[in-house]
Amino acid sequence: MPRLPIVSWIGNAAAVLTGGWGAVSRQTQAAGCSRQAAYDHAEKVEAAVRDAAGGGPSREQLQQLLLVCPS
Repeated sequence: MPRLPIVSWIGNAAAVLTGGWGAVSRQTQAAGCSRQAAYDHAEKVEAAVRDAAGGGPSREQLQQLLLVCPS
């Protein structure tokens, strides 16, 4: 089975999560994948963004680290 580039995953996720009527169909036709694949991509992209946003130090913590350990 051919794999789609990550840009197609993001386009699929955008169509699913924010697109209007017909957006998913248009996107999947352009990307060459099924509607189900688009919904699967949307779930995976949303989970990746959620994970990336939830971990690691805050901006303030990083600034404090720079004050303590300047490069």
